[in-house]
Amino acid sequence: MPRLDIYGGVKHDRRYHRNGDLDPYDDPTGRVLGGLFFSVWQRQGSDGLPLLLVGGGADFETALRTGVRLPSAGRVFLKASVNLHAPRWSSQ
Repeated sequence: MPRLDIYGGVKHDRRYHRNGDLDPYDDPTGRVLGGLFFSVWQRQGSDGLPLLLVGGGADFETALRTGVRLPSAGRVFLKASVNLHAPRWSSQ
């Protein structure tokens, strides 16, 4: 459960294959994505392991190739992560 998580990558998404409404687009399946998540509050157990993490972040996705391409998409979100593998909850 890191305080800051940054990621990026390339994917081939067959949901966007050239068919029907997507036919005029250049290679709609190639996508580039990235994002980050920053935790603003963390609760730790008595053993120092994180039990609960709350924060927010943003994602962005766009076409791999330029030219006639599918529109880009982005989102902003809030997230809470719970560590279910923690030995026990404690009051700290």
